[in-house]
Amino acid sequence: MIILIIGLSLFSISLLSHIVIWRFFLPNNHRRGLLIIFLVFLILGLISIHFVDIHIGSIKIRTPLLMVEIIHIVLLYVGLTLAYIVTYSGLEVDSPSLVIVNIISENFKEGISLEHLYETLPDEMLVKPRVDDLLKDNMAIKVNDKYFTTHKGANMARLFNFYRKLLNVSARGG
Repeated sequence: MIILIIGLSLFSISLLSHIVIWRFFLPNNHRRGLLIIFLVFLILGLISIHFVDIHIGSIKIRTPLLMVEIIHIVLLYVGLTLAYIVTYSGLEVDSPSLVIVNIISENFKEGISLEHLYETLPDEMLVKPRVDDLLKDNMAIKVNDKYFTTHKGANMARLFNFYRKLLNVSARGG
């Protein structure tokens, strides 16, 4: 129970801090910013546990914690953090599927044809934000109006292609 309470508390404090920080300062590289925020709050939280007696209602959590408890707290916290960062990337830019669902839901009474979807979804809405993200994350570079992958981008593509082959999944989701 101690692990769950402390792990969720640390994660909640980090999440709230992230929201407040983003209100005043939005970094260029969101994933790196999130990793830094969550890492700093994990370290500060673990350090503060050793110096502060924790009381939650009538429950007093003994400190210092055992090393195995600290490891479990870190594992819970890191798992929650990585899940949040993956989820955040979906919130950061509208995914094509989310855009399509929103358009269909806006026309839920009369429905929508495939041709109307094609007219409504310009490449500028779907492709440009993703290309901008690739440039921002140094996965690609633009030279003379052409895009090239960097080593980082090529390695990421190899990793994803390897994983798709491992799962026997095609690049188009089939």
